[in-house]
Amino acid sequence: MACLISLGLPGPLSVGAASRETLYQRAVGASVEVLLDGRHNGSGFFVNATGTIVTAAHLFTRSNAVVEVLSPRFGRLPCLLVARDVGHDVALLQTQPPMRQAPALPLASRRPGVGEDLMQLGAPIFRQALWQPGRVAKDAVGYEFYGPRLGYVEVIYLAAMMQGGTSGGPWLDSKGRVVGVQSGSLSMENRPMGMAYLAPVEAVHALLKTRRDAATPDAGVGVDHPWEMDPSYIKQLPANSTGLVVSVLRTNGPAARAGLKLRDFLMTVGERPLFRIPDLLQEIRRRQPGDTLQLRAWRPTEKTNLTFTLTLDCAETVVWQKP
Repeated sequence: MACLISLGLPGPLSVGAASRETLYQRAVGASVEVLLDGRHNGSGFFVNATGTIVTAAHLFTRSNAVVEVLSPRFGRLPCLLVARDVGHDVALLQTQPPMRQAPALPLASRRPGVGEDLMQLGAPIFRQALWQPGRVAKDAVGYEFYGPRLGYVEVIYLAAMMQGGTSGGPWLDSKGRVVGVQSGSLSMENRPMGMAYLAPVEAVHALLKTRRDAATPDAGVGVDHPWEMDPSYIKQLPANSTGLVVSVLRTNGPAARAGLKLRDFLMTVGERPLFRIPDLLQEIRRRQPGDTLQLRAWRPTEKTNLTFTLTLDCAETVVWQKP
């Protein structure tokens, strides 16, 4: 694969060689590589002096994995997984025993604005401490589907070329503050397409406050827009209708238990018409696990409208279940 090059800071971050070097060295000193059962699995960073580490929740799908980190200053350190927020793809680790003088990175109080230039520090494909640029590409969050078990993750979109192994690494602003955590990237046929997903800093603040697993409501369903479907399917939809197409169902998940089938066409959630994927996800995220959600759908194979009532489950619990 192509060589990776450590890049200078773009735009407003270009504040002189000394400042660039200072920001980089601070980030490197606070960075870690995450090991699961001895194998490199992602990136992360110290967020306080006692050795609490922020990384990505999607790295942890087995509750019995041995968790360690590699620190450039302290070497190999055993850790415990403290808390996860699957809906924002953020997790907390704690060194064992806790530390006293870990070199922590400060957290920003807000998410970055559209067009803002950022830098990411991570360990892509077994390369350590690489500094890579990105730019906020949209002024609103989106929702990306990470598979039936992890479900949807709320993300900020960045124009950035990220690689495997960077997940969990910090994105920093021009003052060296963490504004989010590297989560995933847009790809086709396993090839990155120049768009990265950032977990917002508010989720990090919330998890640090509770130090307990979040309770992300999940419907066990993945959807696509109708214009992504084949023409033969589109012809089966009611004229001038808007909605979302059921493309994935988690086995025994809330949607499957309620009777939804693949290629059902969801038209409303409650009284809200569906047009874009966030329309559905915003309604789900307003609820709690155990709450109900009513969906009205058109089933093309039967040419009929149907109503389904789902009881939402918890994404953090689903991840630990056996496939």
